Amino acid sequence: MSANHHRAAAKAFTRWAWKSGRLAFEPLAGLTGYDALEDSRHDR
Repeated sequence: MSANHHRAAAKAFTRWAWKSGRLAFEPLAGLTGYDALEDSRHDR
């Protein structure tokens, strides 16, 4: 699984918890995605 997939799943869970009243605020609202093109660790 990719980093963006994990990020999307975590954001969906916290958004659900916030909208259903289980959280007072949405803690991952400002989290941005990972850009693999800018990461030069694995040039191929």
